[in-house]
Amino acid sequence: MDFLDFDYEERARHTASPAETLVADRYGACMSVNDLLLVDDLGEGGGGRVSRARHRETAQLFAVKAAHRDFKTKRGAERVINEVMCMRLAQDYDVPCVAQLVAAFKDGDKDDVERSYIVMELYAGDLAAVILSHDALTFPPSTLRVWTAQLVAAICGLHAIGILHRDIKPENVFLTSRGQVRLGDFGLARIRRVPTLALRSRAGLRLDAWKIREPAGTPDYVAPEIIREKAYGTPVDFWGLGIVVFFMHFRHNPFADVHGEVHLIKILKHTVTFPHYRKRSDALLENLILALLCKDPRHRLGRRVKEHPYFVCHANLPEMCALYPLVWTMLWNSYRVATGVLSILRIRHCQTLFSTADQSLYSTVGTASPLRRRSRRK
Repeated sequence: MDFLDFDYEERARHTASPAETLVADRYGACMSVNDLLLVDDLGEGGGGRVSRARHRETAQLFAVKAAHRDFKTKRGAERVINEVMCMRLAQDYDVPCVAQLVAAFKDGDKDDVERSYIVMELYAGDLAAVILSHDALTFPPSTLRVWTAQLVAAICGLHAIGILHRDIKPENVFLTSRGQVRLGDFGLARIRRVPTLALRSRAGLRLDAWKIREPAGTPDYVAPEIIREKAYGTPVDFWGLGIVVFFMHFRHNPFADVHGEVHLIKILKHTVTFPHYRKRSDALLENLILALLCKDPRHRLGRRVKEHPYFVCHANLPEMCALYPLVWTMLWNSYRVATGVLSILRIRHCQTLFSTADQSLYSTVGTASPLRRRSRRK
């Protein structure tokens, strides 16, 4: 069974809701900021500063997000809890290709100001940095197709369990050390109780029947309906997917402009054009991007994206989501030997997908079956 077609809603009706706790299971409830040794900063976003840290006992590396100080307010605390709950819910229902939560806790810093910390798996880098730091021809179309398929799996899985991401962009898409996609940063996500099949049947509800008016997202990637201050739902995530797919192939935002207001006008009125001189485009790819970047959310390609010929004519989508499309070369330098941090400096090899000879060269990911809810440790 295609896990994108599996009825997450029916399973949710027969399983208990996740416990509303800020502590994940893997490292137990005793994990604190004192268990982590800061290595270096990875960056800062709207939700807080993200750092690379090593666990003092296990020496394992993690990404640690420390919420801003103003997040100790009620609204800020709700945003932190919301982000943790989104990640926890995605893990409980085995949504594929989503960043993994390790632990979350509150602690006081040196000024005795309580802050919230979210500990996540550490990934090799975000998609924007990886794409822009390599030559345009480094990644073959087959690799980009796999990344797109994995993003589709993550987005459709999140929508099926009632999570709207609202901030899909290259900077929030991460790559593992073996080249698989992980969708992360749920700081702006919204959780909605998914109606049961019986309720949906009686009321005629659809999975994309959200009615949100709160403005959210990054201006460069915001959907037209948000700019127009209209009610919106799951189509905004597929708009973000369309921009990410365009960026992967052409290395820039199709609506980019140095002036913010002009950029918003382009989103509302500009027709997407493809730089054919790069010789990276094809008819199916263009059709997919145009369908995802349709200005009218009612006609925008949505959850049926998995049936698009861009995927269907090459391989089964779940099979693509289980592939490691890249073999990374991990190299050290003197500083990183001292800190124990790996750096991706170049790509050694990119396989050509979907030929009989190449299939044997791929490893498959050992994920849990999506047909059961992950059991928790006591």
